[in-house]
Amino acid sequence: MNRGAGRRTVFKSVAERRLLVDLLGELTVRFELEAHAYCLMGTHCHLVVRSRGGRLSEGMKWVGSVFTREVNEIR
Repeated sequence: MNRGAGRRTVFKSVAERRLLVDLLGELTVRFELEAHAYCLMGTHCHLVVRSRGGRLSEGMKWVGSVFTREVNEIR
């Protein structure tokens, strides 16, 4: 699960939700992770991810940082 700071809204638009889904799609190529399921809610998201190469932490850090940078540019 990934939650916004202070339980604030994470996804304010469809474009922001789409961005996260696109980033999850890149996990397989970049980090040998398989995203099997996700649930995007306003203040947080749940992910079901399988790590084939032991790079789960690195992949989740990458998703979080890229998502945050991109959203800050959108807003």
